[in-house]
Amino acid sequence: ALGLQPRDVVDVKLITTVPPGSLAKLRPHSSKFASDISNTQAVLETELRHYSSLTKGSTIAFDYNGKRYWFDVVELRSAPRGDK
Repeated sequence: ALGLQPRDVVDVKLITTVPPGSLAKLRPHSSKFASDISNTQAVLETELRHYSSLTKGSTIAFDYNGKRYWFDVVELRSAPRGDK
């Protein structure tokens, strides 16, 4: 939540030069994710494709097999220049 009130002015800046990521560390809100899903890496890689970018400190959610799983974005790293 941004904590905005009606008629608040918001300055939005479009950033078009975001480097591709090489690592995203996520902290699940519940240990159920690891026990409910047999191939967690494959599910995470597939679900992360739905996000165009991530922000450290944010919380994201995945829906899988009728359940919603919440994760905190703990760490992000960019790929070295020239790598994708």
